[in-house]
Amino acid sequence: MKLWGMLKKDQKIIRDMIYEITDENLSDEEQLHLSLEAICREFDIPKPLWLNKHKNEFIRFSRTTFKAEHFMEEIRFDSFEIEVVIDKKKEK
Repeated sequence: MKLWGMLKKDQKIIRDMIYEITDENLSDEEQLHLSLEAICREFDIPKPLWLNKHKNEFIRFSRTTFKAEHFMEEIRFDSFEIEVVIDKKKEK
């Protein structure tokens, strides 16, 4: 799984990265949460709350957005978004 994480402020991406896990022994959910933790660690931000809203958005659209109310601590950005990166080469 490749996960693209991005921090946005004033509707502009201020930081982004792609994190990939290739361990086939892990479930998709485990890969997602490990990737989310790694991106948060790299961005030096707290891990957001994972609510049913995020789970449902992620299942339907392969992406979700976290706003200030989804963090236990104060944040210095407007939103944190994650999105699955689909590798077009592997799809063929």
